[in-house]
Parts: sequence; C-alpha cells; structure tokens
Amino acid sequence: MRRPVLSGPPLANHVHGWAHSPASQTGHVFRYLPAEVSKISARGQRREYASLCGFKVTADARWPMLGIGTWPHCSRCAKKYGRSPNNTERTTFLEVMNHG
Repeated sequence: MRRPVLSGPPLANHVHGWAHSPASQTGHVFRYLPAEVSKISARGQRREYASLCGFKVTADARWPMLGIGTWPHCSRCAKKYGRSPNNTERTTFLEVMNHG
C-alpha cells in the first residue's frame, strides 16, 4: 500500500534547505537566488531558486515553495546535502553549492 504524498505549509521566505516546488515530482534542496532587481509580476514578487541537482524554479504568491512534507527526496540532492534537516555533521549548504 502506498502512503499518501502531502506537502508541508507554504514557505514565504524560504532561503535554503529541503522544500517542494509544485513544478517537480520530488523534494529538492533549494537555495534562494537573490536578484539585483526585484521581479514583480501581476501575482506579486517572484523569487527564483536553484537546487543542488540543477533544477531551477520561480515561486510567487500563486505557486509558492512548500514544506517537504512526505514527498520523496531527490536522490542527487540527498547525496550532496544529506536527508537530515539538521545537517550538522556534513558540509554546509553554501560549501556544497560552491564546490559541488
């Protein structure tokens, strides 16, 4: 029997870590990509993210980043970052993004 797949709550100011995007089938380790110019659309401010495995996504008020919930983890992100949300024994997120 398969378990249900549920997302966590919307993450309004997600900076880095495990999250789920409505545009993907798995949860990824996303990093916020700050822009020099704030991008504002009809749906509010747009925020761009990149994952450790190279997946890029744009989030806004209609399609926000969501908590990982019970979504399966991306295997490539898990190898680079680890599955634990409290990732203290591994390298930091920025070290992985810069040297990954």
